[in-house]
Amino acid sequence: ILEGMARAVVVDIPLEVTQTQETGRVLRATLNQLLRPLHQSRVALLFLTPLQPPAALYPASYPLADQADVSLWVQREKWLYRQNDIHGYQAQVQVAKNSRGRAGQTVNIAITFNGTVQGDAT
Repeated sequence: ILEGMARAVVVDIPLEVTQTQETGRVLRATLNQLLRPLHQSRVALLFLTPLQPPAALYPASYPLADQADVSLWVQREKWLYRQNDIHGYQAQVQVAKNSRGRAGQTVNIAITFNGTVQGDAT
C-alpha cells in the first residue's frame, strides 16, 4: 500500500444480523480485539447498516452504536441522469455521532458510477 493513501475495510451488514443478541456479542468481542491494531495501522473500519437514524434504533446488545467514533446517516435524494441514463445519485450525509467533533452537520454529495464523489458542506 502506498504511503498517504486512504485505507479502509468495509463490512456490509444485513438488517437481520443487526437484530440478534448473539451476533451483537460476537461483534463486540471481535471489535474489542480489532480496535487497537486498526488504530495503530491507520485503517478505517466502516460498517454499512440498513438502519435509519437515530442510532438508538440499534438493539441494546448491538455494539456499533456505542463503539463507533463516527456515525453517518446517508439518505439518497435523487438519481442523476446523463442523456437519459442513470449515472449516479445525489445524497445527503448527516453526522449522527462524532466523538471527535460536532454532530449534526450535513453535506450534500453526488456519487457517480465512475467512482467519483463530490460534495458541498452545508
